[in-house]
Amino acid sequence: MPRLHEPGGAQPHLTILVVEDEPANQELMRAIIAGSSAPFLAGAEVLVADSLAAARATLAAQQVDLILLDVGLSDGDGLQLVKELGTGANRPRSVVVSGSVFPVERRAALATGADEFLAKPIEPQTLIRIIGAVMNRKTILVVEDYEDLRELVFEAMTAAGYRVLLAADGPSALEVAQIEARSIDLVLTDYYMPNMLGTELAEQMRAQHPGLRVIFMSGSPLPSGVSGIPPGSTALQKPFMVDDLLRTVAEALSRPEK
Repeated sequence: MPRLHEPGGAQPHLTILVVEDEPANQELMRAIIAGSSAPFLAGAEVLVADSLAAARATLAAQQVDLILLDVGLSDGDGLQLVKELGTGANRPRSVVVSGSVFPVERRAALATGADEFLAKPIEPQTLIRIIGAVMNRKTILVVEDYEDLRELVFEAMTAAGYRVLLAADGPSALEVAQIEARSIDLVLTDYYMPNMLGTELAEQMRAQHPGLRVIFMSGSPLPSGVSGIPPGSTALQKPFMVDDLLRTVAEALSRPEK
């Protein structure tokens, strides 16, 4: 499982795997990490693999907390390794590194399961900032049956630095939650959905994760009284502005789980 903070405030040493077939870029990333004064990189161990095959062998042999992964490798596309890592809480975090600066490439990497995207040439401050953000990142599960809104929320939340998981309805959200175990920090769900109401989803997820933060989105008035949103939850009226969305999420995350 990725490590950054341990009980009692101890700082474990991170193990970072650089998957890159260009020796100059291998050494650049190694030097940036070794020369950083960031506390979370103190004592970090940097491993290097120059191919997907070498990366798979390293991952099979030892625990890795973070992978810095080139997409254009000699034996395949780095995104294939991202897919193989899956989305569970115990997987290494991954940052896709690419020479492309086009937004569509970043979107493809994040949709595949990468935690972040870094465009070359690599800037030291940017690399360090991204590593810190990824290892401390909050995970949001977005459950929305309207695809356009689901994608809009995904773009806004990932741009704000969150790791975002997507589901189109309650049953698929429960499948995602089963894989992710307790790594989900907040659920942002539509209230009225086919197959399962948002409140039913929240109830089932909280049975496994008591106190889980939940925000209900709705374009219609929500029921009041006992049939309304559960205690400790938040309502977000549609349509909403991105700023309202981000503020509501930040406020919910600032409250302790109950």
